[in-house]
Parts: sequence; structure tokens; C-alpha cells
Amino acid sequence: MTFLKLPKPVLFIIKTLEKNNFEAYVVGGCVRDYLLGIKPKDWDICTNATPTQIKKIFYNFNIIETGIKFGTMSIIIDKKSFEITTYRRDLEYANHRKPSKTLFINNLKEDLKRRDFTINAMAYNDKFGIVDHFNGISHIKSKTICCVGNPSEKFQEDALRIMRGIRFCSIYGFDIDKKTRNAMFKNSHLLNFLSTERISSEFLKTLQGKYLSNAFKYFKNILVIIMPELKSLTRIQWKLTEKYISQCENLLQLRLALLFKFSYFNNFQQNNDYIFFKLSNNLIIPKKYTNPVEKIIKNQNMPMPSNIKETCHVLLKIDPNTYSMILKFKKACAINSKNHIKKILKAQNLLDIVIKNNICYSKKQLKINGEDLIKIGYKQGPAIGQALNKILNEIISKNLKNDKDVLIEFAKKINNND
Repeated sequence: MTFLKLPKPVLFIIKTLEKNNFEAYVVGGCVRDYLLGIKPKDWDICTNATPTQIKKIFYNFNIIETGIKFGTMSIIIDKKSFEITTYRRDLEYANHRKPSKTLFINNLKEDLKRRDFTINAMAYNDKFGIVDHFNGISHIKSKTICCVGNPSEKFQEDALRIMRGIRFCSIYGFDIDKKTRNAMFKNSHLLNFLSTERISSEFLKTLQGKYLSNAFKYFKNILVIIMPELKSLTRIQWKLTEKYISQCENLLQLRLALLFKFSYFNNFQQNNDYIFFKLSNNLIIPKKYTNPVEKIIKNQNMPMPSNIKETCHVLLKIDPNTYSMILKFKKACAINSKNHIKKILKAQNLLDIVIKNNICYSKKQLKINGEDLIKIGYKQGPAIGQALNKILNEIISKNLKNDKDVLIEFAKKINNND
């Protein structure tokens, strides 16, 4: 029997429910990930105890009714949240997304039966080991994604399962069972019923998959529903998009920038701002990604510096992290040009030297500041910023050493000249 190493709070919850004559198991993604050798991010628990009974048993813990309608509550233990859900059967679904009517039940198999894919329909506790009624273990071994029960019914109930299937294909590199895949295409129009937020969340997760090429290779007709801009791509352009995005470094902002670029191919350079605005309205993307992506797009054609001085001048306008991302973007776009890649690698090496040796490229690194200039006679106002910029340029040009005494003397000199 396979044993899963359960976290102490999870074990405590299960044992407590069992002491009160109820069943309890960890279920779903945590079991799947454990079997795949991946550390589970969350440990969800299912039980035949009703929400009322759960609250009574854990009366002395902080309980949040996260989804009480669906029998889900969160128990806070050691400042961490653990979801407990009562076994249920989903009777009716609304708008191809969520059940509008559910029934609490006392049967684990029936609860597992309502889940999307067999790899997510397994449960575990230390007493009985892994409960696998739908061949989830077998499908994990064969790297196959297969629906529990009738695939079309599953996708008609909840169309987001289509996106989840593509995400698992991208993240785990699994193939999708023929019947399940056919049903995904057949019911793909139902994605139009989903909110932009839910579609965007799944799509962004898909873009971060190690096997992203699988998603582009097999699910073009579904991806164009999410991003209509992709419809205009020719067969060759789609292949190039698949190749460039899947082979680049697995950073979401980098893959988004590449996706935006190849979505428009020939008009991309002429319409940077328009394209970014348009695609940002099709997908809801957090600002922590849109801001660097916008900078990457706007600076995609910047010339490559060939020395330390030129690198420091670049860093006057662009922060090191964004500049490094731009270089990775340019490298991803130049995978067929050895000479161009050589120049990009040199630029990256120059950046590394600047950072490693703390070479001055920013006013923040100067050994003097505005207060020092005021002490030697400068008046508050634009003159201080102008003086600091002049000092920084002299340091970058190697005409000055970044030493406080040296910089003070130089500041006095230019102040007197002015």
C-alpha cells in the first residue's frame, strides 16, 4: 500500500473526524501531485460529515465558510487554511460553470464520480491507502488525461474543464484521451459562457507549462476562441509561434511578450501600443506582468551595447531586471541567427559584469546626494538634479571616480562655473 506523508494539521483533521465516527480523506490535486513526485501546494479534505457537524467538531478553531453552499469550509490551523468539503452530488449546473443544486451524500465513490479527470478523482487516508475507482493511477503511469464518465457531459456541466485539460497537458506533458479530446473540441463553444477572469487565470497558468508546445500543437481551434487574434495566423506562422514560445525560458512575462508579438506578425512593429491595448482587453492580466511586457515590447528593437559604458547608459533608462528580460526576449526571437545570439549573449555578459562589480549606473549609487549639494551651496530646485545627472554621466564615461570627496570637489567646480 502506498503511503502519503501528510502534513500534521491535515493528519489532525482526518483523525479528529474519524474519532467522531466520520470518514475523511485528502482528495484531488494533492494526491495527483504526490504521485507525480510534486510537492502539493494545497491539501483538500473530503468527508461524509455535514458542514453543521464539521463546525460542531472543530468548534474551537477559526472556521471560514468559503463555499458553504457546496459544503466547503476552511479550517485555520497554525495560520494555514485547509479546505474540508462534504461528500456531494451535483444535480444541476448553471451557465456551464457551477452547480446550482447539490445534494450532500454519504458515499465517497459518488463524490469522486462528480470530478473532472480521473487523475483528480483519487482520495487517500492512512487507514485505506489510495482510493482509486476510476483508474487514476493507471492514467498517471500512462500520462493520459481522461474524463470521469461521459466527457461531453463533463464539459457541458463545467466548460472551464476544457481549459483545465489543456493546462494539465501543458504542465505535465500528458496526452489527452481520444474521447476526451474530441469532446473538448465539440464543446469548445461553451467557453463563451465563462467569465474573462476565469479564462485568463487558466490561460496564464497554461502559458507557464513546461510542455506548452503540446497546447499549441493540439488545441489551436480552442486557443483561437480565447485569443481571436491568432485566427489570422497561417499554418507556418502558427508553427513558428509554437516553436518560439515553447522554447523560450519559462517566464510568464516573456512568453506573453512573445505571444503578443507573434499574434500580429507583420504589423507588430508598427502598432505596438494598439496591439498591447487590444490583447489586454481580451485577457485580464495582472499589472505585475503587463508593465514589464509593455517595456519589452516597446524596447524590442533597441541596439545592443558593446561595452560597459554603453550598458550603463542603457541602465539609465531601463532597470536591470527589465533589461535582462528584453535580452531574453531578443534571444528567443533570434533562435535561428547565431550571430545575433552572440551579440545578445555579449550584452547579457556586460550586464552581469556591471551588476556583479556594482559599477555605477544610477543616481542611487552615487556617493553623494542632494543634501550634500545643498551643504556646499546649491539651491533647492532643478539645479541639484542636473548636477547629479552630470556627475553620473562623468562616472559612466570614466572621467570621475565614485568617491565622495572627489564628487564634492567636482560638484563645487561645476556650481561655480554655472
